[in-house]
Amino acid sequence: MDYIEILISIAIVIIILVFTIILTVLAPAPVVFMEPYIDVSNINNKFDDIKKEIQTVNDMKSVIPIYGFDKIKDFRFPVIYNAIKKLPNVINIGIINLKPKFEQIRQYGYAPVANNTIRYFLPVEVAATNKSGIWIDGFKKFFNENKWICADISREHSLFNKYKYGTCTVLFIDILRESGMGTSKNDNIVLDEVLLMF
Repeated sequence: MDYIEILISIAIVIIILVFTIILTVLAPAPVVFMEPYIDVSNINNKFDDIKKEIQTVNDMKSVIPIYGFDKIKDFRFPVIYNAIKKLPNVINIGIINLKPKFEQIRQYGYAPVANNTIRYFLPVEVAATNKSGIWIDGFKKFFNENKWICADISREHSLFNKYKYGTCTVLFIDILRESGMGTSKNDNIVLDEVLLMF
């Protein structure tokens, strides 16, 4: 009788292992990147003016807040501000300069913002192809000028610029989520390198 109980126990363990492996393999991957769910073509149409404004100001700080938490933070970017504020549900607007050979420490977005927004990235100046972009939960997208990347920064993420000779400049907009909630448990704004600058 002991032999039969051992065989049954082994069979149960094998069934559980097989079931776990099947669920792991067949489980849907999290949606970390998506298409824009609001019309951003007006911004794409003003891309040359936006790029010129950023180049004219020539501020190379890592993060430049333009608008956030219901206040204009920097009045040097009227073209950007006026184009973007026409969009619905804008929470934050800013510029990120990714220095050469930069890789951000992986982090979760500040939960009160990240769980309720999607971050729209618009690369304005990319020094080299397939060298700069964003990594989220094991998925990676590279930045291309005037091509949107919409990302769920409530998940673990990291921006990078692996090019050693040039800076990558990206405009970003936090827009209220169309649906659902994010997964960040980060309630400390100090742990969100971008929003900390706001």
